[in-house]
Amino acid sequence: MNGRLKPTQDLVAGLFFLLLGIGALIIAYNYAPGTASRFGPGMAPRVFSWCLIVGGALIVGRAILGRSDAIERLSFRPIFWVTLAIVVFGLVLPPFGLVITTLICAVIARMAEPGLVQKWTETAIVAVVLALLGIFAFVRALELPIPLWPDLS
Repeated sequence: MNGRLKPTQDLVAGLFFLLLGIGALIIAYNYAPGTASRFGPGMAPRVFSWCLIVGGALIVGRAILGRSDAIERLSFRPIFWVTLAIVVFGLVLPPFGLVITTLICAVIARMAEPGLVQKWTETAIVAVVLALLGIFAFVRALELPIPLWPDLS
């Protein structure tokens, strides 16, 4: 080892989590934390901030020990397709409902990985599972007022 720390995936990710945790901790500083039995509005942000800081420090430690992969070349294909899926979800959910929107967005997001055009069966299974998870998590468990299907009236 020549004493220089190479920018690896773990180093960059760990530093990002550290900075994000420190920034969130600074923002949450003025919120009252409350007590262990009666949480205040600042308790959750502080706990999550410390989790980010500790996690980031552990990841940086792993990078310093030399057990990390080199940074790969940035690919814009996944960024484009996943961002498009998120935007489409926000625009299409109200008129089409959760089920159809989830199916559409799963197919769009699946385009992020090259070579998956032929794997339509796998894509369909993932889309249906995501739609079912969305129904049970958001509509049934959390009871959010999200329409499941388009309003055809």
